[in-house]
Amino acid sequence: MTKLLHIFLLCGCSFIITDIDAQKWTIGLYSQAHFPQTDYKEIYPKTGVGMGIDALYTPGEEGLISIGGEAGMLFLRNARRRVDLYNLGWGNTHMMIASNNIVTLGAKARLNIIRDPEKAVRLYIEGKVGTNAFARSVELQQLVSGETDASVSRTRWGMYAGPGAGISVALGENRKVLLFAQAAYLWGSKTTYYSHPRINEENKPVFTANRSTTDMILAQLGFRFNLEDTQ
Repeated sequence: MTKLLHIFLLCGCSFIITDIDAQKWTIGLYSQAHFPQTDYKEIYPKTGVGMGIDALYTPGEEGLISIGGEAGMLFLRNARRRVDLYNLGWGNTHMMIASNNIVTLGAKARLNIIRDPEKAVRLYIEGKVGTNAFARSVELQQLVSGETDASVSRTRWGMYAGPGAGISVALGENRKVLLFAQAAYLWGSKTTYYSHPRINEENKPVFTANRSTTDMILAQLGFRFNLEDTQ
């Protein structure tokens, strides 16, 4: 699977580098949400929301195939809460700041099923492959001074691949802006991710380490901008 990931990423980068002046580029900006599945859902059933961007290049006159890359961020559970710590009988109020995010980077190939430029509605299916970075951090700050007494962070990587489908609707007379909605089922490799931040008996921030596959459904809604000259 690692070799397949490298091939897709190399292809995506090649299109970006060699055809930057081409007239068949589209850029997508979107909000997204992920829904854990299978073992991932049983262990940590938290829905993440965030944003992302992708770039697609469509070679050839028929516009049947598009290829490109995507990057995004999902925010799972970011929180702040007050904690009272005691040392040798003295109490001190702290603020525990916890963040839990997923950073995504990948490549994709799209088959444009309904692609008539004269029609407003377009349908497509696509395949994705890439990597997720599961990043977790906890910081313990003094409430009054704001000084950091302790912090800990962990990042673990996992690969993903899977199919998706979507629909887009062209807006305006020149059809250079499209509203789109799409979803994909992504099989995620087994990796370690962290949850349930807390303060241990030594007044240090710690996590619970979990390990499982990281399958998810990823839903996206946004706008696509056609960089091609007005038709």
